[in-house]
Amino acid sequence: LSSSSAASDVYKRQEFIIANPTVTLAEVREMTESEGSRQAGLLTSRVSHLSDIGNIVPMVGLLGTVHGLMKAFYALGESQVQTAGKQLELSTGISTALIATGGGLLIAIPTLFAYSIFRTRVQRYIGELEAASSHLVALLQALTVRASQNPTKPEGKLTRTEGKAERNQPS
Repeated sequence: LSSSSAASDVYKRQEFIIANPTVTLAEVREMTESEGSRQAGLLTSRVSHLSDIGNIVPMVGLLGTVHGLMKAFYALGESQVQTAGKQLELSTGISTALIATGGGLLIAIPTLFAYSIFRTRVQRYIGELEAASSHLVALLQALTVRASQNPTKPEGKLTRTEGKAERNQPS
């Protein structure tokens, strides 16, 4: 995700405008907003999977903890098991509980850390995309105002020259 991606997105809109010279400013604004919303939704949904994993895994670890503690207390409650056997069963149950807790945290912490990093990158990219789109719409609005103020001097069509959109001036 970089500003070059935002520039590429603006360039695609510019190409659309050149290919469709009768498009109105309102249509360009609507297209820009809808494409921006679509891109933001795609990026946000991809990153949200990390958040889901980071939030669900500790619950699975907690389930393992409860299972291990239930196993430990069950061993304490059995009357047939000798004292040494009760200690072994108790330690096995507690070990199961700690392994489940540790495993859940071992997965959740790096996942939530990665989610935080990628969420920040996505927000920055969306901001760049919105700024570039707003700039494009402002430029088009300025061109529209300028064209409406000079109705006797016709503006040429937008053309593509050396990779940039330029306005041909009639001779």
